[in-house]
Amino acid sequence: MAITNPFKSSLSGDELERIKKAFKTIRENLDEHLDGINQNANEIESNYEYLCRLEAKLDALSERLDAIQLRLSEMEPNSKPMGKIDLSYEEKKVFLAIYKYASAKNFISYSEISKRLGLPISLVRFFVTNLIEKNVPIVKKYNNREVLVSLDEEFRQVQAKENIVNINESITRYI
Repeated sequence: MAITNPFKSSLSGDELERIKKAFKTIRENLDEHLDGINQNANEIESNYEYLCRLEAKLDALSERLDAIQLRLSEMEPNSKPMGKIDLSYEEKKVFLAIYKYASAKNFISYSEISKRLGLPISLVRFFVTNLIEKNVPIVKKYNNREVLVSLDEEFRQVQAKENIVNINESITRYI
């Protein structure tokens, strides 16, 4: 008994050619889609690399601006606070974390403050900026693109004696 192709006997030559042509068209369309996907993937990769370079440049620019701000605050004759400093509850928590865990030789990172207080790093950055704007002398330095902060040692001593930022017992429970 001979095995025969069931399609060969039931399809005419014309129909077989149309089917081959349809498959060829499908194949060409799929190849075009594949090329489009590959081009999109290349474009996405290129955009990602560009964004990474841009982010690195923004980080470097941020570091430079922080250094300029620090230099300017050192140049201002009245940069040291004369009296009490009003801080919000959250600002006091961030201040106390810096006061407690950082010193002139041992700085603390934003991520460490974030872990200790259970706050997002973005909020820690915001509160540190607020502290600086309210004339709390925060000292910043950078280590491998990581921002490290501490308090000016003279201010630390004045704070210990006079409680300039009004730290009370309710704040100290959370630190």
